[in-house]
Amino acid sequence: MLVAEGLDSRPLIRVAATRPLRVLVVDDQEVVRNGLRWLLNRVDWVEQCVAVASVPETQGFDVTLVGVGLAGACGQLTGRVGLLSGRWDHVSMRAARALGASGVIDTDLPARELLRAVHALAAGREVEPAPVAPGEIRFIPREREILRLVEAGLTNAEIGAAMFLAPGTIKHHMLEIFEKLGAPNRAGAVHAARRLSVLTDPAPLMADPNRSVRVLVIDPRDVHRTGTLLALQRLPWVEACAGARTAAVSRHEDNPVGVTVDRVREAGTDLTASDLLIDVSSSWEPGDEVEVSASYPYQIKVLGVTIKKGRMHSTTTERVE
Repeated sequence: MLVAEGLDSRPLIRVAATRPLRVLVVDDQEVVRNGLRWLLNRVDWVEQCVAVASVPETQGFDVTLVGVGLAGACGQLTGRVGLLSGRWDHVSMRAARALGASGVIDTDLPARELLRAVHALAAGREVEPAPVAPGEIRFIPREREILRLVEAGLTNAEIGAAMFLAPGTIKHHMLEIFEKLGAPNRAGAVHAARRLSVLTDPAPLMADPNRSVRVLVIDPRDVHRTGTLLALQRLPWVEACAGARTAAVSRHEDNPVGVTVDRVREAGTDLTASDLLIDVSSSWEPGDEVEVSASYPYQIKVLGVTIKKGRMHSTTTERVE
């Protein structure tokens, strides 16, 4: 069973009635493709979402979302185009416009925020990238491409020829890359980039385990977690899989009740915090059952008249290990 934590039965985003959209996702990361396709096909304002690893010959989509690594393909696309950025990417709005895109959407965003950004793009608005925090390491698309070519063993002159840039320009970018990664040379830069997953190696083929396994995916990024769960579901040796934004609360926390309350509030991003009431049982010894209860007010209106109101209640119980 697929579980996308943080997504409940409410519509992911409510919009005015318009013609349903056809959305194309072009990204070289399977997890991102899977996650975005699942999320976008779940909302009623998307008629169809297709996810591919390269630009198809036949298009005709209303919105196309393109991974930064494939940004050079933006000129081949029709309709509204948005660039998909990740943890290590820094794409300015100016750079996005120069590539032919109308916005930058971070795949690390919570699902609701990401869907709002896609809808804003489809509605004709520009989607500005979030500002980079002071001290945060990010790479512009050109630096990511240079790193990829360095990893492949090309010299500065060869990289310049491949990217139609002067060797001196490549050298300048390399110095910037060395500084960001704290690396003394090219080999050190590649090693650091792999360690940080700025560069990723293709996953080696591994033999199936000799037994069925149950998998828990802990990832705060909705798109990546969902994409990973979808990939796991296709494996014959995975008996069951589930996901969570954060790891379980440890009974060794100084204040496990307080941490649990904070986690519940973090999951209710669209709720008014003062209206959300949370109660957690106080016994946290091994073998105890911890009960977490939450309630939130609701009202039902017909023609502007409230016909029913009250509080919705939800309770879950977990065993302390």
